[in-house]
Amino acid sequence: MRLISTLCLLLSFSIAWSQAPPVISFTSGVVRCGIKKILTAELIQNKPVLLEYELTGKVAGLNVQSTTKGVSGNQKIIMRCSRVVTDNCSPVLIIDGVVRKLDTLSKINPNNILSFSIIKSGAATALFGPDGVNGAVIVKLKQSSIRKFYVKDLLDESGIAGATVLFISEKNNDTLMFAANDSGIVVTDKLESSSIYEMRVSAIGYHSFCQRFNNGRGYMEQNILLNREVKNCEEVILSQMICLKRRNIGCTLFCKCSGITLTMNPDVNKEVLPEPFKLKIYPSPVHKGGVIKLQFKIDRVEERTARIVNLNGVELLRRKWQTNKGNNQFQLSIDARWAGGIYLVQLLCENGRILASEKIIIQ
Repeated sequence: MRLISTLCLLLSFSIAWSQAPPVISFTSGVVRCGIKKILTAELIQNKPVLLEYELTGKVAGLNVQSTTKGVSGNQKIIMRCSRVVTDNCSPVLIIDGVVRKLDTLSKINPNNILSFSIIKSGAATALFGPDGVNGAVIVKLKQSSIRKFYVKDLLDESGIAGATVLFISEKNNDTLMFAANDSGIVVTDKLESSSIYEMRVSAIGYHSFCQRFNNGRGYMEQNILLNREVKNCEEVILSQMICLKRRNIGCTLFCKCSGITLTMNPDVNKEVLPEPFKLKIYPSPVHKGGVIKLQFKIDRVEERTARIVNLNGVELLRRKWQTNKGNNQFQLSIDARWAGGIYLVQLLCENGRILASEKIIIQ
């Protein structure tokens, strides 16, 4: 039997992590890879109790093993693609573009499946990175409970990271709260079907947004545009007068509208003022599993702490060093399990005060 290579119109992808499940977005391109598409009729012809049972024998090298006894026991899917099988040999499951746990497959009604595709490890790794090393199972449903909300800026349509999306049910006043990920995306399957909610969206620096949301079948994805909150300050009028004090000529400005007095002394030695702390971080962008280097200069020997946090303020890494007087250089390792996106690298002094903060991009 000849193996027919199939053109898979999947090339690039991006995974965004948040409190909600990660989202995979595909763009058009062409990749030659081994992909097997199973027709829905093949899955439902025997009326299986569990969907995993019907996968046996459909794809070469795919095995389904029962880990517990009973009809509804846990099933383990293994795809052997010329590689050593380890303890973690389960493929990644993607349902309607969202990465889900593999046991979710047993909860799907086979009659609700629109398309079912299996990609083996080599092609899945090229498409999904390390998450696809054991292959990928891609399922598209006819009627999905997954809802995606894209919170964007009204002017440039860029994603608003950390935006808060609140749903209040009109039926029983149940409240669900979600935080957008670094790309401004909220993904959830917790909303009840055909229920009506009051949706409130808020973010720092933006006007709050509120509307009535009907969780019908036609709202799988929705864009939410927030308007920037711009505050106009009142006009400030400054007047100048020259005064003499102990042979020091100075200049005093009086703010008439607020009663604030601003004093400028041209004789102040500018060299006495401390220089701003400078922190240099490279490379940026940096790949997962890579190393970034921190360079800074201090005038005394003391302990310094560096940490990496995401845009939600969650600390992911912390390291302490004993610095020397003058130029210092240290390095931090990037965990390969972190999602791609924007992170903050902060340098702290001994009392925990932030000396400098710089952004890095992890790819």
